[in-house]
Amino acid sequence: MPIINMNSSNAMVLLDNHLRNYKPIAVEFSINKGQEDVLKRFQELRQQGINIWVNSLWAKQNAGHDDERAVADPSIYDWFLENHVNMIQTDRPALLINYLKSKTHEDD
Repeated sequence: MPIINMNSSNAMVLLDNHLRNYKPIAVEFSINKGQEDVLKRFQELRQQGINIWVNSLWAKQNAGHDDERAVADPSIYDWFLENHVNMIQTDRPALLINYLKSKTHEDD
């Protein structure tokens, strides 16, 4: 699984080159504030059968949508859902699971 750090100036070029030669099961992205343009590609990648992994551990990995902010406001996790992220690494699994379950019940 490639890990794409959006701090690299040619991150998306590297990803596109990789995708020409391989079909990964997932791609991990590290996105800082100001680098959110990559989010536009997530739906396209998902449609190609590629899972999108983003850590919720530290703000520099998810444009500021991290576990510590989620403690005060679990709706922080909506950012991941809205941007087609389907693999979330977290230090707060109970918080995330409970929030996702509450969203499921909202839709009932």
